[in-house]
Amino acid sequence: MAGGIGFITEILMIQILVSMFSISYVSVRAISFPVAVCVTWLINRKVTFISKNRVAAELSQYILIQILGGSINLSIYLLIISSQQFQSVNPILALAIAACCSMMFTFLTSKNIVFQQEINTMNIPEDHSDYSGHENLMVMQHAKNYNLYLQNLISPYINKQSKVLDFGAGLGEFAEKTSLKCSNILCIEPDPYQLKILKEKGFLAEPNIDSAEKKSFDFIYSFNVLEHIEDDQSAVNQLIDKLTATGVLFIYVPALSFLYSQMDKAVGHYRRYDKNSLSKLCQDKQLKILKIQYVDSVGVLATLAYKYIGNGEGKINLLALKFYDNFIFPVSKFLDLILNKFMGKNIFIVAQKVG
Repeated sequence: MAGGIGFITEILMIQILVSMFSISYVSVRAISFPVAVCVTWLINRKVTFISKNRVAAELSQYILIQILGGSINLSIYLLIISSQQFQSVNPILALAIAACCSMMFTFLTSKNIVFQQEINTMNIPEDHSDYSGHENLMVMQHAKNYNLYLQNLISPYINKQSKVLDFGAGLGEFAEKTSLKCSNILCIEPDPYQLKILKEKGFLAEPNIDSAEKKSFDFIYSFNVLEHIEDDQSAVNQLIDKLTATGVLFIYVPALSFLYSQMDKAVGHYRRYDKNSLSKLCQDKQLKILKIQYVDSVGVLATLAYKYIGNGEGKINLLALKFYDNFIFPVSKFLDLILNKFMGKNIFIVAQKVG
């Protein structure tokens, strides 16, 4: 209904403006399209989704989604009316075809991102954890494609005989999958609540790395942990000390300083990294850098959008996450084949001890 009313609104505006002011069918959409966007937003907010989100943030998100959908709409519209093969096609029919093509995109993104309501999926007390990002960890367990991708990054360095250290194990998302390939895993997790969960799951877990034996681990991995540590260089030096003579260190962190936002601040991030800063952490005479690259290039745009139009609370919305994980991240992985040397929402480094 909302789309239909918006469509009718735009048809009427096009007919009126073209007939009264002799505006071209191309130029008139610079006026008709924004008006139709505002009309559909109001209907969706008041009727379709009965949203109680903040008006400014919601409208900004809606406009961004409509710009993307509008790009699809306008491209198809211009293609039809400018093509010699479709010279006999009525401009209104061209508009209808373009609108149908973009409608599914805008509906799915609006439903899952703009008008989503806050949903409590954890059913746990507010004081469950000292770690500010605990609820995000709970939600991130639903990012199946993303988590599988991360697990595949570390799988080549693990075998049945490996002694592995999971630095900042959280709720054990990666430790559980790693345990399928090897049984000798030590989880380091400073948060008491999450440490308790790890032990209940049967993992050997400690609150800090001091208890870990030096030069005893074949592989150490850390997902999104170093950004929470003020003295990250000391932390990396400790990890290096725990590696065997040929042990491998894997570090995965948020990337690009210009993406730093209120969300980073809210969950306790001191910084984001780039190739230079991450390489510098591993510039130890005992280490040889095997690989360093960015991950999730499309995520740069999503993070920028969140930075400027997000609520700043640092919470990840479950519906938006699932939509991104199922539809956007697969595209991002493909683009990473070209862009992973230059940009990405995250970055990882693999370094091996050589002395």
